[in-house]
Amino acid sequence: MTKEQKLALIQKIRNQAERKYKKIIAIAVVVSLLVGIALGMASCMTGIVDPYLLSPTPVPTAVPTPEPTPEPEYYPGDKELPIADGEVYTFDAQISDTGTPRYVAGADDNYMTANVSIAAARLMTPLYFNDKYGKQYKLTGTEAGVQVDIKLNSVSGTEVAFCPQDALVITLESADGVVDGGFQLIDSEIDGNYGVTVAPGEAKTYYKRFTWNDASPMKYLVVQYYYEGEARKVYFALTEDAVITDALKSDEQIAAEQAAAAASEGGENAAGDAPVVTTPNVTANPEFPTLGKGQSNKKSHVELLQKQLIKLGYMEGKADGDYGSKTEEAVKKAQAALGLEQNGVADPLFLTLLFMDNAPQAGAEAPAAAPVEASAEPEATEEPVD
Repeated sequence: MTKEQKLALIQKIRNQAERKYKKIIAIAVVVSLLVGIALGMASCMTGIVDPYLLSPTPVPTAVPTPEPTPEPEYYPGDKELPIADGEVYTFDAQISDTGTPRYVAGADDNYMTANVSIAAARLMTPLYFNDKYGKQYKLTGTEAGVQVDIKLNSVSGTEVAFCPQDALVITLESADGVVDGGFQLIDSEIDGNYGVTVAPGEAKTYYKRFTWNDASPMKYLVVQYYYEGEARKVYFALTEDAVITDALKSDEQIAAEQAAAAASEGGENAAGDAPVVTTPNVTANPEFPTLGKGQSNKKSHVELLQKQLIKLGYMEGKADGDYGSKTEEAVKKAQAALGLEQNGVADPLFLTLLFMDNAPQAGAEAPAAAPVEASAEPEATEEPVD
């Protein structure tokens, strides 16, 4: 082999070695890139990333605490708080010039506003009717009824005859909401007159007959009336053993009873016990009205009386403006503490003593009251008393 051939062979081997080395270097670079990419992806998945590449962590938004759902507030006369037997509910109802409810209020209406008091006391079952009228009438065993005492305290506006059957919508309702319209109002339990009216200052007893249903017995008497075109409902609880109320009395009856009480003042009480004690050195404020169960009371006046009775500890609860049995009992307790006749009627003398600064707290002895001039203003009242 010549020298030139040897040199060519050596050059050939050298070229082959260089190509192989470059190939290895290229493969190493590619492998390094692949490994780097893989590690980068893995670090992103595991959270190991460059903090400068991350967005700032958002501040969590505070979740507002939901307001507690308020407990429903019920008022006397609601279905959940019906008027108890013997209790009186007083309201204003508007009557159109036709004697029917003022269903729609208009600027040019001719209507009457009637102040009405109602007490629904007695539920009359089929057994009651059978025992009392079974021999006289051919009864089917489903006769039932309710006694409704209604007094028309006053009227204003257009003079319209007040017929409760026409002026009010009176129905019955069961505990599960079944409504029974019943029959028309009559003036006796089983065989009376329809369409009987009541005059201002007059009280009458009406009867609402209906058909008894054992599957859904009636639990409420519902009186619906209208004021300014708006329908309003009052629920009266029915009970068979209810006390027949005499709270709704005519103005003549009230005047006669007050006259009799005045005539017997200073004498012995009805029970024959100790004589009635009066407070001669105190003059009754004539601006105070006479308030009593079943009388034509103004709600605001009764509320003031109740607030004072609650303040002095003779009554519990809230002032609702309704002169019911609880208010009457509280007045009797206060009358006893003041040394007055315990008749449950808040007359001007009683109110004068009750609103004095030295009025006794419940359980205390009667105070030595100071004289009060007849024209003195009642200090504890919040508004003028008519």
